[in-house]
Amino acid sequence: MWTYLWVDLGAISIPLIYSFHPKLRFHREWGRALPAIAGMMLLFVPWDIWATARGVWGFNAQHLTGVQLLGLPVEEWLFFICIPYACLFTYHCFKVLRFPGLPAAGAMWATRLLFVASVAAAVLWRHQPYTAPTFALLAGFLLYVQLRPRPERTGLALITYAVLLLPFFVVNGILTGTGLDQPVVWYNEKAIWGQRLATIPVEDVFYGLLMFLLTVWLYEAAPWRALAGRRGVAATAFVLMAGSGTAAQGIDLELVRGHYAQAARDPQACQDMLAHFQGKQLDQLASGYLGAFEAMWAEHAQGPRSKLESFRRGTDRIDQAISGLPEEVELRFIRLSIQRNCPWILGYRSDQEEDERQLRAGLARVKDPVLRSLMVALLEAE
Repeated sequence: MWTYLWVDLGAISIPLIYSFHPKLRFHREWGRALPAIAGMMLLFVPWDIWATARGVWGFNAQHLTGVQLLGLPVEEWLFFICIPYACLFTYHCFKVLRFPGLPAAGAMWATRLLFVASVAAAVLWRHQPYTAPTFALLAGFLLYVQLRPRPERTGLALITYAVLLLPFFVVNGILTGTGLDQPVVWYNEKAIWGQRLATIPVEDVFYGLLMFLLTVWLYEAAPWRALAGRRGVAATAFVLMAGSGTAAQGIDLELVRGHYAQAARDPQACQDMLAHFQGKQLDQLASGYLGAFEAMWAEHAQGPRSKLESFRRGTDRIDQAISGLPEEVELRFIRLSIQRNCPWILGYRSDQEEDERQLRAGLARVKDPVLRSLMVALLEAE
């Protein structure tokens, strides 16, 4: 019946389609999302292979296509792509739409409570080969979260997962047998606690929480640099960041700011600025400026294809920088200046209102006189 395949495709279909929505533009985050999902799979796939081989859980052939890889149905591999993608998409939407997460204190206490409960469950059901590893790994990850707190991220992630529990119960309900003669995924009763929510083992809720939180943390930390354009994803090499809001090694920000306006109209100045970034380690701010000069170069490049590729490459880089450092007012200035001056047909104007709001709110904190004058001029030219 291919039930499992249809569940996978159904879970990812709407998030994938809406990834290209001009307000959401999650496709521009694929350079972070796909490696994050792959990183999560490095833990969960070997665990799944081990558990399947040990008979902790298994799969009913009548719901599968019959294709297997390393002892797992291909649908199970797709599960670890489709479900985390849909979850990350939801988390991204909540960020973009500024959905309120738990306050810092609430996130801290929720994390501590989950940690204590996970440790207790891992100890109490230490002989159950699904229950014990699930809660032990979750406890370990929550300990890491407490040692390296990111309350805003934690608060939003926990609220997102709470909302995701509704589709979770639909998807996992089907997989565990709700409405079916036989479940898609069966569990060895000796390997679990034994308590179920309808047909769903309680462990699945916390297994899903661990999978979601790990994917979100890899997505946000992103120890890689990537560009995600409309024609696909081009992953770049791993880059060690110099630190939030600080100048990248070898990049002269005063020089860059001083030539910013000139580069928009002078091809030689723009080319000189692009050369200034070559071979150097870039932090988020420097990466944003490089993206701006790449977008500007579209004005000077020859041929429509070269122009469009340069513009897309630059704007993707700017968006990536802002995603990693959303509170940096200088990055908001960079993107707003590109949006205000690019042709409307390129479709890169949807963040103007938000960027202007951030720029006006942070203008008083800007001390550099050259940068401040550029920002004021941009706002007055509205």
